[in-house]
Amino acid sequence: TTVAPVAGGTALLMVAFATSIDAAVAGATFVGLRQAVAVSCVVIGVTTFLLSGLGVFLGKAASVAIGPRAQVFGGLVLIALAIKIVIEHVYFGA
Repeated sequence: TTVAPVAGGTALLMVAFATSIDAAVAGATFVGLRQAVAVSCVVIGVTTFLLSGLGVFLGKAASVAIGPRAQVFGGLVLIALAIKIVIEHVYFGA
């Protein structure tokens, strides 16, 4: 197996910047919703934890079941999404 290269400093700075923008927008949304921030944070944290754990579990199971064909499957999914987007824009003006 091969190991993916570690992201460099520029990539990490870009991700940090994007995360900061996302957090700022989320904070502004809380103000507009007039909801309790603590409750929202707990719900978001628990949901993120559970779905991340599920993703790790399913990813491990899929890698065992699918193996090297996973890249082909992922490529086919991306091609299907691209075709769907093109059809939507050409025929439905989305």
